[in-house]
Amino acid sequence: FINRCDHRDKRRNIECQGRFARNRLPRREPERTERLGVVMQDPRSQFFMGTVGDEIAFSAENLGVDPAETVRRVHAAAETCGVEGLLGEKLSELSSGQKQRVALAAAIACGPAVLVLDEPTSNLDAQGSEALVRILAELKRRGTAVVVSEHRLHQLLPVADAYVCLRAGRVVERWSAD
Repeated sequence: FINRCDHRDKRRNIECQGRFARNRLPRREPERTERLGVVMQDPRSQFFMGTVGDEIAFSAENLGVDPAETVRRVHAAAETCGVEGLLGEKLSELSSGQKQRVALAAAIACGPAVLVLDEPTSNLDAQGSEALVRILAELKRRGTAVVVSEHRLHQLLPVADAYVCLRAGRVVERWSAD
């Protein structure tokens, strides 16, 4: 993401994959869903289904993905996030770390180019945070752009390329991870 000014409306805007979010991201929901994955601070706030497998499949099913392809995507995302053994479990019975990994699996099931996470370690213990960072490193290695909003930056040292400090919606400082 690059915070820059859109020459058409002269207001601050966010550019994503060469398009400004406010004006130029695809209006068709399927295109946005396929390009952008989001994991919120509290994963429970983004769950729609009752079980792990159904939650991971939700976006692909809504996009009309072939059922066999949806099953493949669910298993691949669950494996990447370490929740393949939980596919039949109720979301309400999972730990915070498991819920976070399910939310991440649901976000990546459609193979987004950009993954945005809002304070993903806030409800995790040290072990859960380390597991999350390993998953993010793997997604980054596969070519997914990972954007994280987080206060505890030290945990993300293994995966960060750069850090940006925002104040009042503006970039006030940038640092390389080097």
